[in-house]
Amino acid sequence: MNIGEKIKIFGLENFDTLSEFAKAMEMKFPSLHQYLGPNPRREPGAGVLRKLKALGCDINWLLENDTGTVVHNKKSFSISDKERINKLELEKLTLIKENRRLRNTISNELAVLVKKIKENDGL
Repeated sequence: MNIGEKIKIFGLENFDTLSEFAKAMEMKFPSLHQYLGPNPRREPGAGVLRKLKALGCDINWLLENDTGTVVHNKKSFSISDKERINKLELEKLTLIKENRRLRNTISNELAVLVKKIKENDGL
């Protein structure tokens, strides 16, 4: 996993959206986007790394170089296993975000229904 993928994972794990992550990083989303993903356009400099650290990112994890195997739950995996693990972790983050969105939607709809019931009951 490269640094761009790790930055994206950090952002998705700690913020509801990448736009919120960009705001926390004090940059516009297009600027942040240049650092994200498997083929980032830019490598983060010292200023970006300081901001990531201030937000709680483990800079050692972010900068460590992959060697062809990854240790996960005390087991070593090959690159192909590692790629599958990374994809599953990204899918998990996507599902977490979707779950949050759905919970917010349901909560908002319930609030509207409760308000309508109160209005009809004269409360």
